[in-house]
Amino acid sequence: KGLGSFGRLAVDVSLVLSQLGFVCAEMSYVATNLHGALQDCAKGWGISESAILVLQLAFSVPLSWVRHLEFFKWTSLVANLTVLCALTAIWSFSVNGLATHGPAENINLVGSGWPLFLGTTVFSFECINFVMPLYQEHANKDTFIPVLTATLWGVMLLFILFGAVNYLEYGAETKSAVTLNLPKGSIWGKVLPLAFALGSLLNIPLFLFPASITLEGALPLGTCPKITRKWTKNGLRTSLLLFC
Repeated sequence: KGLGSFGRLAVDVSLVLSQLGFVCAEMSYVATNLHGALQDCAKGWGISESAILVLQLAFSVPLSWVRHLEFFKWTSLVANLTVLCALTAIWSFSVNGLATHGPAENINLVGSGWPLFLGTTVFSFECINFVMPLYQEHANKDTFIPVLTATLWGVMLLFILFGAVNYLEYGAETKSAVTLNLPKGSIWGKVLPLAFALGSLLNIPLFLFPASITLEGALPLGTCPKITRKWTKNGLRTSLLLFC
């Protein structure tokens, strides 16, 4: 309110750009993990990451047409449970490796890839734009900030612990996606990348939601027939996914 229309525009632009960036990251993550899993499970099947990026649109586009946030609760639940189980399995695998042979060599506190690390940490906040909608739906507004603060501290500690354990296990050989460090041919290397790919795929329409409704609010559709408004919004959401 203090910055008026300029402040509102700046917030909307930041929201749209950040959410589209998160969608791009999720789509890329699906392609990377699924490609790695298929190479391990179905040797000789030469499907590329680019092809997987295109194929996932067949699933993401129809789901992106969902109008109400509440309908994403089931896909979000499945995605979160899948990722939680996969993270637990990877963490257990790394802890077992550390207990067996100790930390890897070439452990650096600050490596040459630290700028990439800083950029990657931004995606730890990929759902930050859902804070205000969650606040609006929260029954007891007085408890929202303490709950949010405790949750963010818990998530931050989880990220630090998970990253530290895996870096100690793999050292300089740590890949951009830790699932790529799993032993080729093992059940871990086959199942866990698929689990992460499924979780990311289910989250893509949800992450697009804040950007799409923000842009739709700027469309001059007030006097248009209902069917025109519906398919204009569907076309906008499809275009955003194709752009990503």
